[in-house]
Amino acid sequence: MTKSIAKTATLVALLTTATPAQTNTPYSSIGLGVVEFSQSPRDMGMADYGVAHFRALGVATINPALWTGISSTRMDVGMLFDGSFDSHDGTSRYDAGAIFTGLLFGVPLSDEYGVSLAAGLVPYTVSNFENEFSGAQLGSPVSATITSKGEGGLSKAFVGSSVRLPLDFSIGASYNYYAGNLSRSQSIDFDDVALYDVEYRTANRLFGSGVTLGVVSPDLAKPLGLESVSGLRLGASYETPGKLEQEYFHSYESGLIDDTTGYLEGELTTPSRLVVGAAATVNNWWRVHVDYLQQPWSELKGLGDIERGAQDQWRLSAGLEYRNLEEADPGWEPTTYRCGISFERTPFEAKATSISQYGVSAGISFPVSPGNTVDFALQYFHRGEGGNGLVVEDVVRLGVGMSFGEIWFIRPER
Repeated sequence: MTKSIAKTATLVALLTTATPAQTNTPYSSIGLGVVEFSQSPRDMGMADYGVAHFRALGVATINPALWTGISSTRMDVGMLFDGSFDSHDGTSRYDAGAIFTGLLFGVPLSDEYGVSLAAGLVPYTVSNFENEFSGAQLGSPVSATITSKGEGGLSKAFVGSSVRLPLDFSIGASYNYYAGNLSRSQSIDFDDVALYDVEYRTANRLFGSGVTLGVVSPDLAKPLGLESVSGLRLGASYETPGKLEQEYFHSYESGLIDDTTGYLEGELTTPSRLVVGAAATVNNWWRVHVDYLQQPWSELKGLGDIERGAQDQWRLSAGLEYRNLEEADPGWEPTTYRCGISFERTPFEAKATSISQYGVSAGISFPVSPGNTVDFALQYFHRGEGGNGLVVEDVVRLGVGMSFGEIWFIRPER
C-alpha cells in the first residue's frame, strides 16, 4: 500500500506540474479565452456537466448540491490532450497540446444527512494562440508580417459543502478563488527596411473570489407514476459574478520610439453563470441528463480592451451512460460507457459574426479495484464557419483520468 501511495503521489505531482504549450483556438484572443467545461473525463464522455446527475464515484464540479451523493472519500485527477485542425482562407495547419484538467477531493461526513466536504483546483478559462498574417496591410502598398500571440488563463480553486434537506432536497455551496495571468502581444515587421517595426505587449494579473450555489430536487419518478424510471431529478446551479483585482501592464516598442511601459490597477468582473437541467435513470442501467447553460460574457468588464469581442454564451448538451450491473463483481463498479452531444454559442464574436460550436463525445470507465476507476473520454468539436476571413476548427480531445476511493486511503490492519 505504501508503494501504491508513493506512486500515485508522484503521478499527481507530475500531472499538476505538467504544462506543455497547450495550443488553443485563435478565438481565445477574445475575452478571457475558452471556457473550460472538461474538468473530468467522466463528464467529458457525457458532453460535460450533468447539473442534476448524482455521482457515487467522482466529484462533480458544476453543482455543489451533488456532493450529497458522495459515498466514499474521493480523489480525482486528469489530463486533457487536444489536436486542432484549422483552416483559414485556403490554408490549414495542425496544432496539439495538453492541460491539467483538475485535482478534486470529496469527503462524506454524514450519509444520513448528505453532508459532504469537497475541494478542488480546475481550469476556468484557457487562452493560447499564435496567428500570423503576411502581405499588404489595409489595402495599402505597404507589406508587412503581423504576428499575434497570447497565453494564460484563469484557474479556480474551490471549497464547499452540501446537505440533504427534508423532502429529499439537496443543496450545496462553494467558495471560489480565481487566479491567473493573461499575456498578449502583437508585432508588425515591415518588409521595407526603411520602416520601423513595432511591438505592443499587454499582461494581466487577476485574482479574486465568488460563490456557487446549487440545488437538486427529490426523485420525481414515483409521484409521476413512472415505473421504469428512477432518480428523475431537476437541478440548478448559480455562480455569482467574480470580483477580481486586475493588475494591467502594457508596453510599446519600436525603432523610432523608446520602450514605454504603463501600469494600472483596477477591478475585473466575470459574468454570472446559470446552469439548469434534468437527469434520470431508466431500467437501472441507463442514465441520461440534459443541461442548459448561459453566461453573459458581454458583461465582462476590466482594464484595457479585455472585453473586446465577448458575447453572451449559451450551451445545450445531453449525455447518456450505460452500466451493466450484472457483469460487475460484488463491491466493484461495472465498466461504464458514455456518449453525448452539445451545441454552443461561444463567448466569441469575430468580424461581426457570432462563433458557434457543436460537438459529440464518448467515454468509458474501467474498474481497477473496488471504488477505483480509470476513465477515458474522446470529444470532437467543430467551431466557426468559413468565409469573411474567419477560422474554421475541427478539434479532437482525449481525456484521461483516475478516480480513487476511500479504500485506497485506508491503511490495512496487520
